[in-house]
Amino acid sequence: MNQIAPAHKKRNPTSLAISYQATVFSAVLFAGRLEDGLAAAHMHGFDAVEIGLRDPGVVDTAWLSRKLEQYQLGFSAIATGQSFYHDGLSLFASSPEISLAAMDRIKQFIIIAEKFGAFVVLGGIRGKLVGEKSDRDRQWALGIQAIRQCALFAQDHGVTLLLEPINRYETNVVNTAEDGLRMLAELDVPNIKLLMDTFHMNIEEPSVPVTIEKLESHLGYIHFADSNRHAPGQGHIPFTEILSALQKIDYAGYISAEILPLPEDSTAASLAGTFLAQLLTEN
Repeated sequence: MNQIAPAHKKRNPTSLAISYQATVFSAVLFAGRLEDGLAAAHMHGFDAVEIGLRDPGVVDTAWLSRKLEQYQLGFSAIATGQSFYHDGLSLFASSPEISLAAMDRIKQFIIIAEKFGAFVVLGGIRGKLVGEKSDRDRQWALGIQAIRQCALFAQDHGVTLLLEPINRYETNVVNTAEDGLRMLAELDVPNIKLLMDTFHMNIEEPSVPVTIEKLESHLGYIHFADSNRHAPGQGHIPFTEILSALQKIDYAGYISAEILPLPEDSTAASLAGTFLAQLLTEN
């Protein structure tokens, strides 16, 4: 079962996005320095870590379980986009073979997620639609079929998938919350929720708080990153209003900092941890 906030907590649990391996994906901390990331997450008051994975075969689950216990951390979610950015795997690929390989990779992540009660994110691994309209329609049908099969596999393993709308400059497959809701309706499976990211929402949504209020029970997870993708509090996104919107819909899930390692990893983690602790304590 997926982790939720313990009943005695009055605030949302927080998570820090780190990476198991070095990666070209920039909005992640301590890439390839996993234990440093775990130590920093503990030091700066996070409840859990969101871990970016590329190769499920390198994951030593026994070691990871010991380290999570050592640093008193949960494992909130597996981010899967590195499989697209490094290996070219995408669910909406023009090649059925690539889509199938992406689906198989996600199934391996689901097996890992089951061990830790983590979510699995479907973000960058969706890829991009290419070619003429007929080509894109075919890719769309292939991608929907692949996600549905992943969801059914995940359901058998007690895992929830998270569909993340990503801004138009990075993909053309689900950019807005409305796009995400339409895809959820088309998929018609119970164990997929939306993951909303304030950085992407700041680009695509007319109002981040208003959009959040409309999502209600469809929201399963949220990333807090500021307008410049730095730690929250380093840009102009109104996080107090966003938290108020989350409270209005009784959102009790994770607030995860998926941010750039700027000015560098440790300082970014400190800024995010301090900001979230203050925000959640005062509101």
